[in-house]
Amino acid sequence: MQNHDEHMIDIAWPSYNLNVRVRLFEKQAPKLCNLIWQVLPFESIEVHSMVAGTMVYSPTPIVTTAVENPKLLTQLKPGDCTYANFSQNLSIIYGGMNEPLAHNHIARIIESDIPTMQIMGERIWGEMIKPYEKKKPVHVIYSRVE
Repeated sequence: MQNHDEHMIDIAWPSYNLNVRVRLFEKQAPKLCNLIWQVLPFESIEVHSMVAGTMVYSPTPIVTTAVENPKLLTQLKPGDCTYANFSQNLSIIYGGMNEPLAHNHIARIIESDIPTMQIMGERIWGEMIKPYEKKKPVHVIYSRVE
């Protein structure tokens, strides 16, 4: 069992047989991390940003206006994870960002999983740019690492 300050989440894309592990920033964003932890597991659809940069995101069942550990997207690095309370999305940065929009910086992918996230991000981008009639939803599962 992990310490309270070490909660981790597994993010899996079953159709691609890929997953990454994420360490929550419970000291920097305790309320948001607790809300996320309490709703796990949940499933969603992963989407790629069209303008902001190399980022994927998925809607969550969390509804809150809490702001904790805000950072501009342009300040974040590949592997950083955010919660956007204006859209209720969890986001994963896997490359450079263009848009100086503030998000709650709530977690980070463990270093050894960042290359997997970069592969997954490129695959999700590939789905986004397909002609509409050929697009397939990218299913994602968020669960606790116990």
